[in-house]
Amino acid sequence: MQVFTLLGGYDYEGETLVGVFGSEQSVRKHVESKTWHYDSMCFVVSEIGEPVEGGDGQPVSFTRYNGEMVGV
Repeated sequence: MQVFTLLGGYDYEGETLVGVFGSEQSVRKHVESKTWHYDSMCFVVSEIGEPVEGGDGQPVSFTRYNGEMVGV
């Protein structure tokens, strides 16, 4: 079973687990529903139980808390 792990990243500080979802659509819907403080966001597709490596993620566009849109 595939899972979609959403990560939020800060420049020079690494990434933080935001959530784990069942589909890409669920990830995008969650990202669009809020504003964020991160410098970047991405999701990683993996089989359930596999380790997640943030560097291999698919970038996601999002809106920062100050209204700035961060595009891919």
